[in-house]
Amino acid sequence: MLNDLQLNNILEDFDIAYWKINLLTKEITWSDHFEALVGTPPTDESIFEYFMNNVLHKDYRYDYRVAFENLTSGSEDLNQEIRLKLKNDKFRWFECRNLKSKDSNNTENAVLLFVNIHQSKRDQYTIEENFFYYRETAEMTTTGVGI
Repeated sequence: MLNDLQLNNILEDFDIAYWKINLLTKEITWSDHFEALVGTPPTDESIFEYFMNNVLHKDYRYDYRVAFENLTSGSEDLNQEIRLKLKNDKFRWFECRNLKSKDSNNTENAVLLFVNIHQSKRDQYTIEENFFYYRETAEMTTTGVGI
């Protein structure tokens, strides 16, 4: 079985960061890779509130809070595409999805994976934009073919 260090290294190679959440106490710990991406939260603010107010793009805050509360109450899984503000103040797309597990003390935990999907979102936008321009150009031209 993989230990935490090996797992961290594998996930970091695939640009996947994660949170561990104790579903009983609602305590959150960030992986080193997540902290390297978004920075270190101040000690006087909860990790979750720092994330909501400083890292998560404002357009996703309400839906994410509702989904997170549903996850921690055990009623629903969390699977969303969101934009996060990195340490360099640029926003990047991530897919956030959860896994549930029990640790050696039989405590329910959730692991939220943050998978970097920024390049695929940019590629998707480029394809959609090009298709729009090609279609508009074809509709505006009145050329025909003669035999």
